[in-house]
Amino acid sequence: MREFEIRSGKANAEEIPEEILRAFTRRGIKAAAMLAWGEHCVECTMPACFASCDLYEARSDGKCRRFLKGMEKIAAPDSDAGYLTRITFKPWGQLWSPGSSRTFQSAEKWDAAYRALAAGIRAIPPAIGAGRIRPARGFYQACKAFTRWSNRKNALAEAECFFIQIYNPEEESVAFTLAFGYEDGPPGAPWQQGFTIPPGYHEITVPLACIRMALDTNRDFSISFTPNIEDAPRTVYLGLMDFVSFDQPYADQGIKCLVWDLDHTLWDGVLVESDADQLCLRPGLREVLEQLDQRGILHSIASKNHAKAAIPVLERLGVASFFLHPEIHWEPKSLSLQRIRDQLNIGMDAIAFIDDSPFEMAEVRQALPEVLVLDALNAMQVPWYPGFSGSETEESRNRRAMYQSEATRKERLATGYASDFEAFLESADMQLTILHPQAEHIDRVNDLVQRANQMNYSGRRHTRAEVEAMLDNPDLDLFLLDARDAFGSYGKVGFCVVDRTRTRITDLIFSCRIQLKRVDRAFLCWLLARYRSAGEATVDLWYRPTERNPQCRELLESLGFSPQASEGEMETHRFTCSDTLPVESLVTIRDEPGIPT
Repeated sequence: MREFEIRSGKANAEEIPEEILRAFTRRGIKAAAMLAWGEHCVECTMPACFASCDLYEARSDGKCRRFLKGMEKIAAPDSDAGYLTRITFKPWGQLWSPGSSRTFQSAEKWDAAYRALAAGIRAIPPAIGAGRIRPARGFYQACKAFTRWSNRKNALAEAECFFIQIYNPEEESVAFTLAFGYEDGPPGAPWQQGFTIPPGYHEITVPLACIRMALDTNRDFSISFTPNIEDAPRTVYLGLMDFVSFDQPYADQGIKCLVWDLDHTLWDGVLVESDADQLCLRPGLREVLEQLDQRGILHSIASKNHAKAAIPVLERLGVASFFLHPEIHWEPKSLSLQRIRDQLNIGMDAIAFIDDSPFEMAEVRQALPEVLVLDALNAMQVPWYPGFSGSETEESRNRRAMYQSEATRKERLATGYASDFEAFLESADMQLTILHPQAEHIDRVNDLVQRANQMNYSGRRHTRAEVEAMLDNPDLDLFLLDARDAFGSYGKVGFCVVDRTRTRITDLIFSCRIQLKRVDRAFLCWLLARYRSAGEATVDLWYRPTERNPQCRELLESLGFSPQASEGEMETHRFTCSDTLPVESLVTIRDEPGIPT
């Protein structure tokens, strides 16, 4: 709900540059909060200021005009709201609304009803009424009351985030402050952040969890969006500006690597245009790097720069060690992301990319639609996005070191064993320890179950409660695999569940870190030998084929498993224990006490 419906004019869409209208595409909004945005002043002391302030300019209801032409409505049928708002802010002008994080599933219907009522109010001549007591003012007050009412309705669903679509048509960036504060509390905003909007289209996404770190949204609160200008007016175009939930949850996939641009993203300024010694990290980003790193989320770089100039800056800033396989050159960033994916051996849908350039973001979105693309304006909020929760296990905290050790392995292989991979594996002294998982391993087992894709045989995603129940089930044999070699530890890299009532492997999961290192083969050879020694005639295994795990089927075939009848999407593969047992000599296996026999 915006005040322009009753007080401001409309702009002809044909006069708006096509690139602006085209930028506001539909994002798929499931629900919105219906905020009541209005034109306000940062220093308002009305009505006394109407007579004392040199900036006072009367509008139809006698209040002060802080936007040059008010809130101009522009038809934009391809956008979520069906319209855009053009605002030219004058000094001290701000957008303001009562706050509500409660959303309406049919927000478009509520908005249509609001516009119909507003059209009737708008048709009433401005002369009707006395002083500030006018129909338009009364209607806007009712809208604000509706917003406050909705925030108290616990039956309404909570939003995922606060979301702004904004286009800066100027040639220079413009700085805004977004603030959330209590209406009945002391002055000041418990949550506020500055956003410098570069030219072009951008999206600001603040997860509700981030706001709630400082603000209790169950109390009456307000929201303001204020440009930091002192003299000349500044124009922006706004699309959605509301608490929302998306049809597809924002950043819902588990992100394993965040790839950073450099200029105006990781640091302020442009390297090729600046004194490299004067470049600084954007405020707060070191903490973001550290926080995600502790959760096991890797960092890399895709930047159009000269690597010989950029790397020394990263080293001077003390963050170079965070970034694995940086791609710093002048090729398309989509190619850089593909190379990073290949180096890390993860899925493209496990990568997020953050950049300040609308062009670069659009190029990656078009070439790699699986990648989560983030506007650099949101860098400080990234740790609160659902897909960036990572985990708190020891393996997660050491994940970057494990990948750095892997880089050393690859370098050793390339320089000393380029033509003999088996000789390299033998020299690497690969060791596999087989453990019986205990309660302290739950976090890591849950991490493997939820995140592994390429080497997940059954593809099943057990909940944490289901994993905990497995530990107490006497009919299940559970195995947790820990691997290391001469270059360092891989951590807990595998989990296996065997249903003893049928001698069937129902879950077999490995981290992609051990791919091609014979660990999976060595474990299955050990497992088959164990059950044959126990007198079992056959060992079955559940396998659900996906686009990501065809190598699992190849391994089963090489070990002598044969396919049996399928159960829905799940294939059963059987090893007959009277057949010759496969062996794997390049991995040393050690089993801990407590392993099922």
